[in-house]
Amino acid sequence: MAGQPRQLGLFESPEEVALELEPALSPETETDDGWVVIHAYTRAQALDEGMLVDVSGTAREAGFVWPVAVTAEVWRLIEQVPDDCSWESPEGRLWDVLNMLRAALKAAQRRGPSGRPDDFLVADSGVETHFRLILHHDETLVNEGLIVFKALAGPGDDGEPVLTILCLGES
Repeated sequence: MAGQPRQLGLFESPEEVALELEPALSPETETDDGWVVIHAYTRAQALDEGMLVDVSGTAREAGFVWPVAVTAEVWRLIEQVPDDCSWESPEGRLWDVLNMLRAALKAAQRRGPSGRPDDFLVADSGVETHFRLILHHDETLVNEGLIVFKALAGPGDDGEPVLTILCLGES
């Protein structure tokens, strides 16, 4: 199955998917093509350093079964509620992000592999899907706050499936 995309069941248990995902590389590990990894930055390190923020608790409440993290930039957008948007809260904005992701994943799952860039497919490189959400923020009123996010599903440090939410320009 390696290298062959397949539609990934959104609500498959982490144990079911972990068998298909390779663990993250660690230093001194040799890759399949003979290269030796000399440095690896782990998800745990990114969480410890604040580059990622764990939102798994809220994500579980929203129906996700895999651990979910957002990048520091996404977290900044969630927390940065403009003064003139007093009806919004960081908690509510996080729910908005998670629910829009859930809707995008369900839509892609129904649509199936069509070759569109926002399909939810798994291959050796992991999974990526895009979704849009209006989050009011102070910096720009371009498109009235419309932000395009991407969600990556792939292996965690020990090969377990994890989701990471990023802004479209992040990698």
